[in-house]
Amino acid sequence: WRYALGYIVRAINTLRNVFGTDFRLLQSPGLSGTGWYGSRLAGSTGQYTIGDTSGGNIDNPHIMWCASEYRDAGLMAMRLQELESFGIKGGADEMLYYDPSLYEGNVKPALDTFMDGMEVICLREAWYDTGTTFLGASGGKNGRGHGHYDTGSFQIDMSGERFITESGAEDYGAPGGYFTSNRYRFYKSRPEGHNMYIINPENENQDYYGVIPGSRAEGKLVESKPRGAFATMDLTAVYGNWVSHAERGYMLTDDRRSAIVRDEIDLLQPDSEIYYSLHTRAKIEKLNDTQMLLTNNGKKMLVSLVTNGTDVVFEEAEAKTISTINPTIVKDSDNTSKGLRKMVIKMKGTGRLNITLKFKLYDDMMIADYPEDINIANWTIPDGEPTPLPVADAIYVDGELLKGFDPKVTGYSLLIPERATVAPTVTVDTDLKYEIIPTPTAE
Repeated sequence: WRYALGYIVRAINTLRNVFGTDFRLLQSPGLSGTGWYGSRLAGSTGQYTIGDTSGGNIDNPHIMWCASEYRDAGLMAMRLQELESFGIKGGADEMLYYDPSLYEGNVKPALDTFMDGMEVICLREAWYDTGTTFLGASGGKNGRGHGHYDTGSFQIDMSGERFITESGAEDYGAPGGYFTSNRYRFYKSRPEGHNMYIINPENENQDYYGVIPGSRAEGKLVESKPRGAFATMDLTAVYGNWVSHAERGYMLTDDRRSAIVRDEIDLLQPDSEIYYSLHTRAKIEKLNDTQMLLTNNGKKMLVSLVTNGTDVVFEEAEAKTISTINPTIVKDSDNTSKGLRKMVIKMKGTGRLNITLKFKLYDDMMIADYPEDINIANWTIPDGEPTPLPVADAIYVDGELLKGFDPKVTGYSLLIPERATVAPTVTVDTDLKYEIIPTPTAE
């Protein structure tokens, strides 16, 4: 998108300079709204990644050109907020395109976004707040340009970390030919290289992909309220060889502080095998048979599973294909060296299979750990406004301000010297009328 938009901008400007007209290219369908595309993909830690995109900050100076050309004050304000919130320095192009007469102050667009055609869903707790929760998912066509077999996959940001991530693009020069007929034999292009499930894996079949090539998933933003939102993706066509119906639901709940992803799968074959991947760069710790703890930069996410499947195994695994044929052209070793791991859920199912995952901050004791086993058709979002949470103004350890303190962060880890005989004294400053009770721990 950034690459193409840059050439569009140069082409239109050149035509105007040479011929005095853009030959109505500026009126091309969709072009007036394309500047919003990158902004609407913004998670709380950076851009939501789809297919070969690499994520990171929304570094596209031509957003400012779109705002100026279409006199879009809202887009201008959004771009300025992005530059400030993500610490993007900008460049000469943005200085040239910026029009101060358009700036009317910060804007507050709707928290939730659905982009028709691409079938992209973005649900967020807040805009450009790195401490908040974000859930992004994408549908559309499997195998579109620079795309993967990843329809239905999702990513989750919490507390300034992308805990559930995508594997990203393969090395374009990787042996085997990433831009040949082998493209979808590379791990990162396959469903098991994303946050998806596959059914009845055929490990010795080179033409088994786990989805139907060229199939399409249709999405829908069902409900959006201040206290939460949910959307759905119809995956029936994607898994049509193995199911009579498949639907995935995505929800922000608990006043948008936690995320739920639920799959409802009507299996064609009794005792079908399910292999479900969840990718992360966080440290993975198995707490029990249905819970995993992810830790990244001191932040912790709890992942809890509820299912009616049988023979369930929830474990850590390397980020590599389970195929016994395709690894000869797949650079699986790159994933591990770059810190990419995954959680795997294996199970069997007959008839209707339900798989529900809940993602929440481990230290948020006001939120239930496990999701309720409720059909997507019965999901609802409560009315009203989110309940304000108590916030600490400062935390002190033995009288010294806790290093790295941030009012939005709810959990910290502190190493105590082995020779210490007395636990440090922890005190808290807050203007709210709450009793602060430090709780000793054996850890």
